[in-house]
Order: sequence, then C-alpha cells, then structure tokens
Amino acid sequence: IVISVCPKARKSAFANTAKIYSGKVKQAKDNPEVKELMIDSLMLIYDGRIANFGQRGYVLEKKGRDHLKYRPKQPEVAYAMFEEALRLRGNKMGAGAIVYMYKARYRMFKMDMCTKEELIEQYPVLKAIADFNIKNSKKEKNIKNYKTANENLLQYFKEVASCEDLVGAFKPKFEGNPNDVELISGVLELLNAKECEDSDFYIAVAKRLQELSPSPLAAWSIANWYVKKEKCTEAINYYIEAFSLADSLPEAEKASFKVKAALRAGRCYLSKGEYSNAKLMANKALSVDKYSGEAYMIIGDAYYGGSASVGENPCAKKAGNWAAVDKYQKALAKDAELKAKIGKKIANAKSRYPSKEQCFFYTINEGDSYKVIGWINETTTARFNN
Repeated sequence: IVISVCPKARKSAFANTAKIYSGKVKQAKDNPEVKELMIDSLMLIYDGRIANFGQRGYVLEKKGRDHLKYRPKQPEVAYAMFEEALRLRGNKMGAGAIVYMYKARYRMFKMDMCTKEELIEQYPVLKAIADFNIKNSKKEKNIKNYKTANENLLQYFKEVASCEDLVGAFKPKFEGNPNDVELISGVLELLNAKECEDSDFYIAVAKRLQELSPSPLAAWSIANWYVKKEKCTEAINYYIEAFSLADSLPEAEKASFKVKAALRAGRCYLSKGEYSNAKLMANKALSVDKYSGEAYMIIGDAYYGGSASVGENPCAKKAGNWAAVDKYQKALAKDAELKAKIGKKIANAKSRYPSKEQCFFYTINEGDSYKVIGWINETTTARFNN
C-alpha cells in the first residue's frame, strides 16, 4: 500500500518488499507459474526503487544478483545489469556483485554467449576492484568481503583459463604496450595465479616489470622461473631481492611474503650444500614470523647436511645431528602439519648420532650439555647411537 499510494515515502519499503518477494520466490519453487510471477514482481520492485530513490548502480547490483539466482538460463540479462552497474559504480561496486558478474559471464561462456578470451580479460578488471577496496577500505568487514570475493573470482578463473589461454590473450597486449607498468603487473599476477612459471612469456613479463619498476612480485616471479628450470643458483638473489622489496607491500601482505621469499632462498641454498646460508635465510624468516615451523625445519636440514663440516674429531663431527633433532622437534611444536616430514628427518638424524665409544675419549657422556662449534653455534644435549 505504501508503494502504491506514496512510493516516495520510504526507501525501506522497497528494500523490505524485495526481501518479502525473495521469500515468496523460494516458497513457490514447486509452482513454476507462481514462481515466475513472484520473480517478475521482485524485478518491478527494484525498478520502482530506482525510479523513486535513484542509486541506480547500487540497486542494479541487487537486481542482477537476483535475476541470475532465479533466472539462471538468462545470464546475459543479469550481465547487462552488472555491466551498467560497473560503469556507474566503478571501484564502489560491491564485493558480492563483482563475483556474481563474473559468474554471469562464466555461464554465458558455458552457453556459447561469449568467448573464452572475453571471460579471461574480464577477470583482471573485477580483481582490480577487489584489490582497490582491500587496500583502501577502513572497515575490516569490507576488507574481509573483498578478500573472499578475490578467492571466489580466482576459482572461476582457474577453471576456465589454461596457461596457453593466458599467453594467447595477453601476449599481444604486452608486446603492444611494453612500457605499461600497470598492464604488465596485472598480467604477471594472472600468470602467477595460474602457476604458469615455466613459460617463456612468463619470464619475459617478469623481467620487463623488474626493469620498469622493481617490485617484490617481479623478483619473486623471476626466481620461480629459474627454480622451474632447475636453476636454483640463479634464483637465490631474486628471492633475496623479493624479501627486501616486500617492505613496500601493504602490512596485511608484507609478513607472509617475506617469509615465503626467505624460505624459498633457504631451500635453494640447501640444494647447493650452502648450509650456513640456508640457516641465515631461515633465521630471516623467523625474524618476521617466530612461529614458522618450516624455518626451523630448514635449519634442522642445514645442521643435518652440514654437521661434518664442523668439529675436529669423530664425535664433534656428528654432534650437529643432535642440534638438527632439536630444531626438527621445535619445527613440529610450531607446525603439527609437518609431522610426516619431521618424523623421517628425526629418524635419519638419530641414525647418524655418534656412538658412545666415539665420544668417550673426549669425556662427553650421555646427557651432557655440549656446544656445537662453527657456523652451527648451538648448545645441545649429547645423545648416542648405541
């Protein structure tokens, strides 16, 4: 009655009536004719709200969402609503709306109403809206919603796009705009999201971005490419650079990125047998996240691998294995998910403990406190392999 007699009286009348009709649509699920009437009425309520209170873009987001939900065989109609909402709202577009828009486009692709290239090219446009709001919103709830939107967008994107598709869609754009930092950065993010690190296009994009605008993402990407090519030596410096450049990232991303970069560098050092450097990088990770079980595991691996490099007698040269087990146990205490890996590592290290006879002549007894010298530089407890 309020809407019929005095539609401009209350905006809430339209908002509440939309909720009521949404309920009626669900109630009529077993009666297609009535259900369609309820959907039609719901769409008219949205139109009436726009006519009387404006906010066209905002209301079209809601209308498009419900149209896609209740008329899934007409995704192109819902998509047109979202398309207009995007033009009107830009970065103000809601977190849910950008996901529903991509979902509508995805359904259009499945129904041969748009090409795969069009679907792929839309992803970075919508992701940019989510990224903008994650970076600039002051409300924790909004940030959380846009992060969830990003995750949902990525799931649709991964399902449809192969690495070959990305190269085909973005290589011409990259070659036509080799100085466009924003474009190149966006392309690199897409390639990373799809784990396309081993393609020649990937390294071309990453290195070009690093030339134009050194960034943690570019350094990280170049390092990953070298790892894929089994060139860990070349990757190390780029991981270290990524660690340093990560200070430019938003606070919400910085810590996790620095830890990842340091651990990757540490693993590469392990593969080269540079155990003291592996320990150094693991400690860099711990300086950011003291709860990183993986960092303690890398230190344990370094002690296990490099034990023989310190000490001047058979007992001392195996004492590093005591320190290795200490670190493995600490890693497990920090991260229970490492249990399967840690169990095997501890068993291997214990099998290399010195014997009681090897240590007897150096007055080292079971349970004694012992300082492992050199780069290991750890105080541990003597244990024997009997």
